[in-house]
Amino acid sequence: MSQTEYTFKPLVFEKQKSVSNDIPDLPHTRIDHGIACNDEYLYYYRYCSYEAPGLEGDLLPNKGCLWKFNLVTCQWKNLRSRHLSRVLSYSSIILSGNLIIIYGGTGVRFSNYCPYNIYIGNLLGEYTEEGIVFEEINCTNGIPRIGYGQSIVLNGRYIYTVNGLSGFQREADVYRFDISTKKWEILSDGKGILQDFEEKYKYELAYYNQCIFTFGGSNVHINSTTNFLNTFMTVHVFDLTTKTWRYLDTKPDQQSTTPGYPENRINHGWVQCPTHTQNVYLLGGYDKFNFMKDVWCFNLSTFQWRNLSMCSIPKPTFFLSAAMSRYGHLYYYNGLVSLRCLSTRRLEPQNHVYTTWVRVPQLKEMCWDAILFYFRKNLLKLNEEDLRKLGLPLEYYKLIIKAKEFIISAKAQHLSSD
Repeated sequence: MSQTEYTFKPLVFEKQKSVSNDIPDLPHTRIDHGIACNDEYLYYYRYCSYEAPGLEGDLLPNKGCLWKFNLVTCQWKNLRSRHLSRVLSYSSIILSGNLIIIYGGTGVRFSNYCPYNIYIGNLLGEYTEEGIVFEEINCTNGIPRIGYGQSIVLNGRYIYTVNGLSGFQREADVYRFDISTKKWEILSDGKGILQDFEEKYKYELAYYNQCIFTFGGSNVHINSTTNFLNTFMTVHVFDLTTKTWRYLDTKPDQQSTTPGYPENRINHGWVQCPTHTQNVYLLGGYDKFNFMKDVWCFNLSTFQWRNLSMCSIPKPTFFLSAAMSRYGHLYYYNGLVSLRCLSTRRLEPQNHVYTTWVRVPQLKEMCWDAILFYFRKNLLKLNEEDLRKLGLPLEYYKLIIKAKEFIISAKAQHLSSD
């Protein structure tokens, strides 16, 4: 039964439903491809691969695809782009104003080709004839080293990363990329020094108070079937002022009836709140035997874990990607959903956008949420003059205008592809 009255529901995930079915285009789900969002759109980066004619099972070189999801209409649009990276799996994606930045990754089917190149595109290029043209920033002088499974974190004009899996060697190198100068520098050459970084990949990063925190990850032994999932009871912290590493014991959730820490896992959703930067969120994941649907929050100031026991994602999912708006809307997309126990291997791709409020927003945001609940379709049918007469705050008026333009362009794109 559909809901007829608006209720503000924090910590309850809801599937985003399109304003209409006139634009059926959807990106094909690929596991572990990143998303990023601002207050208007969610961006999704994935690869497309094609079978070579006459060569069964052989793939032509893959190419990147960039999609945009309008947060008002809840519809997708494939963005025209050029020179987008072809090395996509396990890559990272972030937004810095109008810039979209794609970093790292490995090739299809875990190719050994794993450059650390950065691709930077201006989202405003969408409205030009060429589309979004990406600039490839080639790494030189071995900075950073080749690798994959690495994460990145943005602070101001700097992007920070800690080396991932590289030649299956022990890693703990810290690098910084200056967006303005487009240059890398190494902050710490820790190769082979820090314990528990041996063959480590798929860990997550957070930046707070001049420190970089690394969480979780897996120490993989390529020549065996075993691996070790790092605990969340202890995190590695790199101090940017002293350029030294240290271990930090985290604090358990005192209210939890469980041990008070997230279970060891990998391929979970991870996002840092852009406004309340002391809070990072963990959701879902997989520990080789079980799929998870729980949601946790970690406070980077108090080092305290908190189990959001009233909140869980709809189905146990791993390889999901998460993003958050500055108002506290947490989104997740893609991944694999477990419908039964792992032994049955019954997994299905997850191709819906889900969202929840993780904190109480400003009253105006709550009111706008309610207005969209009741009047979204009506607002999108009004012309600009009638919209102005409603007296909407300028920021929300612009959101509706952009949403109307989005529908028109997405429909035109769909018709041209038929």
